[in-house]
Amino acid sequence: MSDRKTPRLNRARVQHHVVWIGAALAVVLMVGCATYYLNSVTIQKVEVSGAQHASVPMIMDLSGVAVGDTLFRLDADLIASRVTMHPWIEKSDVTRWPTGVLSIEVQERRPVALTLSEAGRPAFYLDRSGESLPVDTLSRYDVPLIRGVAHGSHPAVVQDLTTLELLSVLASLSPSVDGLLSDLVVRPDGEVEAVTVPVQDGHCIRVRLGRGDFERKMKTLKAFWMQAVAGFPNKRIDWIDLRYRGQVVTKEESVIS
Repeated sequence: MSDRKTPRLNRARVQHHVVWIGAALAVVLMVGCATYYLNSVTIQKVEVSGAQHASVPMIMDLSGVAVGDTLFRLDADLIASRVTMHPWIEKSDVTRWPTGVLSIEVQERRPVALTLSEAGRPAFYLDRSGESLPVDTLSRYDVPLIRGVAHGSHPAVVQDLTTLELLSVLASLSPSVDGLLSDLVVRPDGEVEAVTVPVQDGHCIRVRLGRGDFERKMKTLKAFWMQAVAGFPNKRIDWIDLRYRGQVVTKEESVIS
């Protein structure tokens, strides 16, 4: 009885192995065909999205690719890195499609302040990380002016930690707070002062921000503005000092915050 079963078991095992070998060969053949196809696909079209200040020809030039290049022999990460060399581009995502389309999606930087030259002319924008962005005629941004950063017409290399913290906070401000600020001044001693937008009588108020802790100080400025400035046309305040935690000091009085 057992002798008759043994040949049947052997035949079943052989058939099982044959099936697996066939399946493996089919997979290898499919992978080979797919690899051959992908290596033969060339760029038919380059699609660029998200760009406003960076022109498509400039992005194409930075990417180093051209129609006709073998698509899947290109390094997508390397292309994305090249594209971010444009001063306005913060991030880039590159996708290679089997249809022959190379997609380049960019995210541009957002200005948070406009620097002025020593002559008082717009020099360049700054984003939240201190990167310099050229001023052009494409867009106008309603951002505070910042003085004491630009040197001539050359882009600033912002390395001062106080200024970098200030720029980061400016990027996160709500319009109700950002709209109160007209000018910011980084003084030679490293302290920061601000000038508010004009109040009812056209008078601007100086605000002493000092160094650091700018997020708290901006919140305090908004609260004080709503409580003691807005709606008080006959009240004149020359300056507001926010350097001291727990209180707002003005030329006229000290108000516990």
